[in-house]
Amino acid sequence: MRDYLNSSESLQLVAFLKTIETSKEFINGKLMTNEEKTNLKKAMTWLDKSISSVTTRLNEKAKKAFDKSKSGVSFYLGSNIEIEVYRKRRSADIDAAYEENKEYFKLIELIMHYNCQNCKMDCHECLFYSEFEKNYIPEFTGKEPNCKYAYRTIDLKGNSKEKK
Repeated sequence: MRDYLNSSESLQLVAFLKTIETSKEFINGKLMTNEEKTNLKKAMTWLDKSISSVTTRLNEKAKKAFDKSKSGVSFYLGSNIEIEVYRKRRSADIDAAYEENKEYFKLIELIMHYNCQNCKMDCHECLFYSEFEKNYIPEFTGKEPNCKYAYRTIDLKGNSKEKK
């Protein structure tokens, strides 16, 4: 079993935690019968046990990164139209941030290209992994079992930067 989370897994765990919080508020309402409340409480308990099991297995750096990431997250439920508008706005913000910090991102891309591409090193032995985690650097694919930043040359084939 891996002892780190990729970005998607981290967000999914945070969503589960937020679901538990929302469920606690929902139980206090007058909509549910006692049996329905009991069933929801049982589901919350099992979900919490699963989350705890995963998070206790994480390495120290991954735990710290997960704890930091969950502190500033909001859980929002919206329509597909609202989500699409948000994505477009967010994409524009990311593009603007990239333009402002182009040199920094180019440096990260070079580091990943020369150190993470086809890397077989365990993440616990890698200094880049530690620094990337501290600085919330997103992983390229997160599919390699040794490290979430490791990727194979073959994974580049569908990448938009390779098409340019």
